[in-house]
Amino acid sequence: MTAALVAASVVVGGCGGDRDEPRTAESAPAATATSPTHTATPSTATAGPAATLAELARQPCRALDQQDSSRLGIIIEGSETDLDGKSCQWGVLDGLVAFTPYPTVDQTTAAEFRHLKQTKIDGRRAVAGTTSRGGCTTLVAISAKQSFRLIASPLGEEAAGSKSCPLNTTFATAILAHLG
Repeated sequence: MTAALVAASVVVGGCGGDRDEPRTAESAPAATATSPTHTATPSTATAGPAATLAELARQPCRALDQQDSSRLGIIIEGSETDLDGKSCQWGVLDGLVAFTPYPTVDQTTAAEFRHLKQTKIDGRRAVAGTTSRGGCTTLVAISAKQSFRLIASPLGEEAAGSKSCPLNTTFATAILAHLG
């Protein structure tokens, strides 16, 4: 388990700061690029959730607030990355969860995701399915022209399989609660 947490820290790293001390607006570092596709962002405690998917496309880590972080078991705060669009990636005990908003397209109907199982999340049309590595991809429709994607990537064999799609559902429900 320690190796999994270290791996998660390396993958999601770049947030900086002492994890035991809550950040305030004064102590949160300014957003700085750590690589061409990975940037550190201020703590979700100071940013708060956004109300629209268009806002989340600019600042995806604002999709969750501090209360969500506690409730969802986030142990590594969100950091921006590029996963087919600006995304936010959080570390949880069993792995990583990445969120990518699509403010101008409903990806649940895209041909590349036809193999995923149709479902509903919080009354919204969604598709979900596991990957060959035990992870899960979930897409949730917001409207006919908006959606978002969650990818849960487990760390370690004990986290693979059936735990990753329910993790996406839990994150999707929290994100939907903040959208107007």
